[in-house]
Amino acid sequence: MFKTVTLKKVLTTLGILVFFLAAAPLTAPAEEIAPPYIDFQTEEYVVQEGDWIAKILREKGVLKENNLPRLLEILREFNKSMKDFNLIQPGERIIIMVKAAPEVQVENQGHTEKPFPLRITNTVSTKKVSSSSPGLKFEPYRIQRGDTLCRVAIKRYPLTVQVFITEYLSLFKECNPSIKNPDRIFPGQIVNLPLYPPVWHEPVASAPSQPPIMRDLADSKRLRLPNPKPVSEIPRPIKQATLPVVATDLESSSGQKQQTITSVAAGLCDIVPQMGEQWIHSGEHFIPIKSGGHINLKADAYPIVKLHGGTTLIVDLYNSLPSRMGRVIESSWGTYRIVHLSPKDDLASAFNEILRAFQYPKIFKKGDPLKLSGAIPVSITGDWIVIPPGNPAGEYPGFMVINLLDDPHQAVPQTIKTFLKQLDVVLIEFPSAEETLKPLPQKAPEAALDPVSLIEMLLTLTGHPHDAKVKISAFESQNDDFKLTVTADFHLQSHGKERVIDLSGLDPEIVALLKERGVSVLSLSKEADALNMASKTLAFLGWQHKMGPHTFSTAPNRKNNIKLTLSGIIFFTEQGHSVFMTPLALPPEVALFLYQKGYRVITLAPFSPGVGKQAVWKQPGRSTR
Repeated sequence: MFKTVTLKKVLTTLGILVFFLAAAPLTAPAEEIAPPYIDFQTEEYVVQEGDWIAKILREKGVLKENNLPRLLEILREFNKSMKDFNLIQPGERIIIMVKAAPEVQVENQGHTEKPFPLRITNTVSTKKVSSSSPGLKFEPYRIQRGDTLCRVAIKRYPLTVQVFITEYLSLFKECNPSIKNPDRIFPGQIVNLPLYPPVWHEPVASAPSQPPIMRDLADSKRLRLPNPKPVSEIPRPIKQATLPVVATDLESSSGQKQQTITSVAAGLCDIVPQMGEQWIHSGEHFIPIKSGGHINLKADAYPIVKLHGGTTLIVDLYNSLPSRMGRVIESSWGTYRIVHLSPKDDLASAFNEILRAFQYPKIFKKGDPLKLSGAIPVSITGDWIVIPPGNPAGEYPGFMVINLLDDPHQAVPQTIKTFLKQLDVVLIEFPSAEETLKPLPQKAPEAALDPVSLIEMLLTLTGHPHDAKVKISAFESQNDDFKLTVTADFHLQSHGKERVIDLSGLDPEIVALLKERGVSVLSLSKEADALNMASKTLAFLGWQHKMGPHTFSTAPNRKNNIKLTLSGIIFFTEQGHSVFMTPLALPPEVALFLYQKGYRVITLAPFSPGVGKQAVWKQPGRSTR
């Protein structure tokens, strides 16, 4: 009996030893066995005001004392389009990790001093992300030079102008909550174009599709983090003996000074993005120093301007950044520049300082106009006129004109802004008037298609009753035994005299006979220029008119002005309405601008190649005397 019990104990002991030997890795001591993995899921996160990366990771439960560098490496894999995690902006969407429940619950066994390895679960969290337009499908689009939102949308989708105004604009605003004014888009900007007719995602029970980075990690179930050196949390200011955190003493500023700085910042925040540059005025900016340490700058006091060329401007709004700190930053990073503003600077002087730091190829001297030649010569004067750097992507226009307005109602008409865009000129005004986008009138310029319709139009507008293609007597004998009659193209009475306008080319002898009878004759058969034909007809009728070229201004009595020079004739109708008759192929925006100034616009299509589709003058019925 004793031998049997002893044998059973021996076998049991051997079984236990075999079990533990099989369960434990043979190549690692017991104290090196890895603790349980902690699972993380990913989700899309919309950056909120006041967020920074470390704060987000801490709130999601993934940030530990020593794992920040590794977390940042993984974030860069998830968000390859982001170049700088220190400059996240409100409304931006990023892929982040969120903590899930531990795979195994264990008690403290003396391993708490070592960070847990990280395992990323190959799934996307099904947590609903707040969105201004949940489920509405859209497609990204990069704005090109000369684009307007209305034209882009109508070209891509089955829209009319009316449908664009009444329906599509609201969909666009839902998909682009950060764009306050759809009229103010600039080249290089990426917008979300909602599909039309609207299409919504069908709700599904399964989790959302995996982002590309998660598919790439499908075969890597576990990523072990090495023991990194302890680092300080990025966004929080750290007090160092050699590189102190820069702080602004706002409490010592007077109310008037603060108000001035606030208005300057608001103006710059409006103007700079319209120039195609990135303005960052929230969050914190983290600048590592090559010699060690880092500097934290709060963006509300030190806004950041990211230029397309790769240069970063730090705008010192309160002139509180020590010059030594500025030199440290610029010496550590050759792409950084510091712009110090004075508390006495208004918006004009502050923008002048920043514009110089942009180092654009050309800044026009104050008062020098920008003159553009072509069928419609244009002269532009403004507070600043610049030529931005050229680039193949078309992110900059050819010219930028920046104006500071005393009153938003002094803004240049939207018709002219749109016309200038076609000439590769972007006009930026501050404060900008919040213009409501309205459909342009469908009325196109009237057109005289041939000499007959031109003369018919002039006689009608000036109120001269007339007959067309009528037979009149050119000569009669005293005995009425001989009579000569001819066909007059236009016959009328004016200023007590009988008059004939000849387009067919009457024989000179017949013209002489008519004149002997006291009939005034205007012969236009050999006149090929429509404008001269119109001028001669008005002079023949004794109607006051003025030959061009004529200059039309957006602001005749102000220093900032846009002048369009158009060839043509100006006269008044019988009712006193202004008429502008031109041989030019007027763009619709220019024609509408003239309509808004009170002119009735008539184009002479046959003598203006490329006029395109125009409203045709409808010949009224004959007038009776």
